Amino acid sequence: MKRVRFSRFIVFVTTLVIAISIGIFFILNDKLVIKSVSNPVNLVVSSVDKAVHLPVQLVENVNNLFKSESENKTLKKQLTNYQVKNRDFKKLKEENSALRDTLKVKESFSGNTVLTSKVIVRSPISWFDILTVNIGKSSGVKRNMLALSNGNLIGKVNQITLASTSIKLLSNTKSTDEVPVKITSGQKEVFGILTNYDKKSGNYEITQLTSSLKIKKGDKVSTSGLDGKSPEGLTVGKVDSEENNSNTLSRKVFVKPAVDLSNISYVTLVGE
Repeated sequence: MKRVRFSRFIVFVTTLVIAISIGIFFILNDKLVIKSVSNPVNLVVSSVDKAVHLPVQLVENVNNLFKSESENKTLKKQLTNYQVKNRDFKKLKEENSALRDTLKVKESFSGNTVLTSKVIVRSPISWFDILTVNIGKSSGVKRNMLALSNGNLIGKVNQITLASTSIKLLSNTKSTDEVPVKITSGQKEVFGILTNYDKKSGNYEITQLTSSLKIKKGDKVSTSGLDGKSPEGLTVGKVDSEENNSNTLSRKVFVKPAVDLSNISYVTLVGE
């Protein structure tokens, strides 16, 4: 009797193992079953991972934010320092250029008084009419001195105080100071008077020419000194065009200034 029961037990266990094995086999080979089981598991795992990772990510984002803000402050500071240094460099470069030009003028006009000054007042309303420099009577400034920028004529001394001087520019169309000039064309010279400034073209106008000599575009124009007050040989500009060249009396020559009259920072004064 015991043997029969034992045999039945063996058969039952064997059958159960076979059934379980077959079930596992079909489950492992059935993708739909695997998917239906794995999806909920993956969802739970993903949710747990997000819940755990969220605080960590938040801390990292805050750290990155503070780091970016710190980097921005550093970059802004570096940019500001660069701009200041660049501005100082440009200022020193302008001063150096002005001193070089003054030195050249002193060498060329050793018998004249040569003074260097800085523009301190220039109103937008009268930008092309007048400007003020930072030297006056105490520095030796005198009336009838000519004003130069980058070694080129730009105007005349107008009013003088103890510590400053106003310069009337050649581009002043309200009240133009006549300047005796000469036009050098090859080996010959034509004399005339700089009498006007044309705002539209940005050119000086020379009239009262002494000759009908042919003048070419690009011929050099400089001061003649024939008024007995101003030095000879200061550069004014170059011939741009002319009008009525067949008639000496009505002939006009238009001259392109040798310097940018809209950008003047330093002025050299030249006189007796």
